[in-house]
Amino acid sequence: MLPDRNRLASLMRWLGANSHSVSAKEQAIATLGSLVAMAAVLTVSYAMPGGDNLLILASSGASAVLIFVVPHGRLSQPWPVLMGHILCAVIGVSCAKWIGTGPITAILTVSLCILAMSLTRSIHPPAGATALTAVLGGTAITDLGYSFVAAPVAVNMLALVGAAFLINLPFRGRRYPAAFQWQRRAALPPNVARSDVRFALSEMNTFMDINEDDLMRIYELARRHADGSGGITPTDLQIGCFFSNGEFGNAWEVREILPAAGHDQVRYRISVGPLGGEIGESTVSQFIDWVAYPVTKDADSWKRMTSTN
Repeated sequence: MLPDRNRLASLMRWLGANSHSVSAKEQAIATLGSLVAMAAVLTVSYAMPGGDNLLILASSGASAVLIFVVPHGRLSQPWPVLMGHILCAVIGVSCAKWIGTGPITAILTVSLCILAMSLTRSIHPPAGATALTAVLGGTAITDLGYSFVAAPVAVNMLALVGAAFLINLPFRGRRYPAAFQWQRRAALPPNVARSDVRFALSEMNTFMDINEDDLMRIYELARRHADGSGGITPTDLQIGCFFSNGEFGNAWEVREILPAAGHDQVRYRISVGPLGGEIGESTVSQFIDWVAYPVTKDADSWKRMTSTN
């Protein structure tokens, strides 16, 4: 029975099935968020010229999946969503107008869209469906001409991006666009700078749907898991020493050890974090469980230390 299970797992990996699932909370946010966003897009669609034609909603739905399921993916960001759809709509309308609306035109249109999106760094797969809609959507679409680009395409995508911004705004880990999410700190992680990650991505020589921030976060989480508490012992908790929890973004925190009243107690001041300046207290074991590594102040940022010695 076990070999069959292993073969099935190997087959699933070969097919590209994701072995990691997100939390129920993430699934609920993505589902309900896309529901609200698509309601906004549908409302806008009916208000636009040709609003009784729902073919455009096919590509809007595909974009909604990317934006709400992978809100920090490169394919989901506002530039590829807006520019991708608008660019492909222009190409689709142009091909339909000057070449025709047959299958040969549809094939050529998709290829031109891929080239144009690659050159403008606006790759967004659902935009290809928008281009095909312009070519194969029937007279209700082709009669709109280039007004199809503005309404419904541009207006619908603006509604979708705007809805995504507002819906994800209350959730710190899902804020959209991706650049709006992270609290950057230059000094960490210590051995890999943002420029190093950017160089590594460029050396891959292929499109990857992940950004520098995500890679930095993966690196930090992996290193923290490998290091555990970084070998911190109770004797390392000296007054005046600084320690970090190794988290990412706004969850990152630095605490300074203060004199404590009891021998099994750690009193600390939060030097960096949402509660900066506050005084707290915990047991030694609780503090060691919280610690990822010691840090030291380095000019205007923080530098990770390999040990407290």
